[in-house]
Amino acid sequence: MSVEKTKIQLSPAFKIETNPFLGIESKLFFMGSCFGEEISRRFQLLQITSKSNPYGVLFHPIALLQNLQQIAFNQASKVKDLFEYKGIYHSLSHANRFQHMESETLHSIIDECTAKAHSHFIAADMVCITLGTAWTYHHIPSKKNVGNCHKLPQKQFQKNLTPHQNVLDTILSMAETITSANPKAQILFTVSPVRHLRDGIIQNLQSKSKLISALHEASVLNPRILYFPAYEIAHEELKDWRFFKYDLMHPSEWTINHIFTRFCETLCKEAMRDELRNRALSMGGDLHSKQSQ
Repeated sequence: MSVEKTKIQLSPAFKIETNPFLGIESKLFFMGSCFGEEISRRFQLLQITSKSNPYGVLFHPIALLQNLQQIAFNQASKVKDLFEYKGIYHSLSHANRFQHMESETLHSIIDECTAKAHSHFIAADMVCITLGTAWTYHHIPSKKNVGNCHKLPQKQFQKNLTPHQNVLDTILSMAETITSANPKAQILFTVSPVRHLRDGIIQNLQSKSKLISALHEASVLNPRILYFPAYEIAHEELKDWRFFKYDLMHPSEWTINHIFTRFCETLCKEAMRDELRNRALSMGGDLHSKQSQ
């Protein structure tokens, strides 16, 4: 449903402290939720070098830290990283596509992906981590927290809400990893506006509040950590279910474009914003209305 057709009155845009460090030649690297992929794709459409989620979508800070360390230091996969179930080997730290009948083939796939991601990571001028949830899934047979359950039997997993201190420590470790491997990169965190309603409304709010609280505390402890309020824009500035898709969980295309515009207003230098606007207009749209193709 079009926002324009329903004539929804937007709430006044709240003030976000600007920090325009991105230029037209900047290289961007995103990891985390599908929302980060959406922002990265819009930069790609406007011919900005941007890479996202080499291992697929990941939501939890602990899983993201494990993957970030693997990419940052170009770590090879190990035998203990794989779990075999009914003749199929799974890399539960990564997205569902990382499974194969041959363990050596799966190791090769992971290591090739890691090497390519590493080259993009160390060249990045900004690393953006988009957190999705504080709920984690502990894989009982392997005694590990996983990034993806790979549709394995539910009884193999235990669901837990990560304590605040653990979330905070993990965020700080991610920042340290980024700085260690790529000292020049600006570190940006944000919280995905996607509602995890399958967890339950209360449980979703518990999760998001833990992430937001820990990120704000982390930014005080480490001033290099920047925060962009994507979640707050979607849920406080827009404030209407009609800004979401029919599943009531995922932001609509219009909403993502609105947040992308706010992202550019906040983090892009004026010359870059002007150039992006010109590129978007040449493609038949503008920074806000341009739809992904």
